[in-house]
Amino acid sequence: MNKTLKTIGTLAITAIMLASCSSMESDAEKIAYAVCKAKKVSTEIQNGDMSGVQEAAELLQEAEELEKEIKSKYDSDKAEKKAFRKALRKAMKNTECK
Repeated sequence: MNKTLKTIGTLAITAIMLASCSSMESDAEKIAYAVCKAKKVSTEIQNGDMSGVQEAAELLQEAEELEKEIKSKYDSDKAEKKAFRKALRKAMKNTECK
């Protein structure tokens, strides 16, 4: 009975950690995608396509919201902050700008 409880506890902790990592990876992917979109719009504007100005303003607002969300989740704990940076680097590397 005691061994069963320990096993259930271990599984619960593992599930929580995996859910947390999944959320972290998802957050990193959101930022990586937003950065790609911003780069694309910036390039279009630099090339004279001013139709992207409105989209750039929307991206700025989205970036500010994402920054607040991310800081509230990962800024207080150094280990989580470091793990998030690692997840962000990976997401930036793997995200294809469309």
